[in-house]
Amino acid sequence: MQKDICIVILTYHRPFYLEKCLLSIFEDISGRENIDVLIINNGDDIETKKVIEKFPVRVIQDRKRSKGYLRNLGWQNSGTNIIAYVDDDVEIAGGWTESILELFAKFPNKNIGAITGPCIVKGRQLMVSLYRQSHRNKLYNFLFGLYNNFVCEGNFLEVGKFFRSGIYSIGGSLEESLKCAGPKEIEIMSSCNMAVKREVLELTGGFDEDFIYNHEDGDLSLRIRKNGYKLFFNPKMSVDHFVSPAKHTRTSSFFMGRDFGYFYRKHIRIRNLKDLFGLSINILLLNTYWIIGTVKNRTIEPLRGIKGLETGFKLSSEKK
Repeated sequence: MQKDICIVILTYHRPFYLEKCLLSIFEDISGRENIDVLIINNGDDIETKKVIEKFPVRVIQDRKRSKGYLRNLGWQNSGTNIIAYVDDDVEIAGGWTESILELFAKFPNKNIGAITGPCIVKGRQLMVSLYRQSHRNKLYNFLFGLYNNFVCEGNFLEVGKFFRSGIYSIGGSLEESLKCAGPKEIEIMSSCNMAVKREVLELTGGFDEDFIYNHEDGDLSLRIRKNGYKLFFNPKMSVDHFVSPAKHTRTSSFFMGRDFGYFYRKHIRIRNLKDLFGLSINILLLNTYWIIGTVKNRTIEPLRGIKGLETGFKLSSEKK
């Protein structure tokens, strides 16, 4: 029987959070036979395999280091017309699956290529943490004001906005987004909570496999829109995102920098001095983040992010 939707989960050495994720999914799809769940296991730990064995899922084991490649592996093996992605550190809200199917069915002729929803940060995520601290600290409040106005064009708290400095807005990560009057058209999505039509992935070639750990979702979002499809934000399609629950699952600073550089060179176009200033401040803040990490942790590993940024710029230049 043809399934309506395939839910694809990428996982790597996070058995505790993966189990919570799967429990939330199977509670949401209970009683439905038209949903397929596919796990792309990028690790090799026994604990994760034991968790997977508890659930009626399909599994693909692949150790290749590239989130773009792994996400492509998901939709290419899905066999459905709608492919939904969640990360292993999220828990979906009740009605999540139905909200996806309803929105695609409601606007069949509106050229909707993909949809996303609130990804409410429950762990520690850098930009969300800085925003929250700005309410309690005058210095952070001042810096946030500068960052919002000059790097984020005054819209840092909007949902699904993409700025010419290379930054995404954080509105979809905040609980306020649950009250959003939706569905609404947006500019960029997060792959920890998104659903895409197969025809769109086939048209765009899917995810760019040169992205190792970051920005494969932002890149796909921009290419979907360039191909004439729309992205929508649905407040009913909500997940809780337990960001970075285990440090050993995170990428190195080098690959973080590499993906940032590649994304910026691929998509950022400087039109005037304001654009140049915004991008420069963004890159300065990234480098400052790595320098502070080196001092704080007494290791030079974070400094490799600066070299990665340079490498990413060169990679995109060479591909052109």
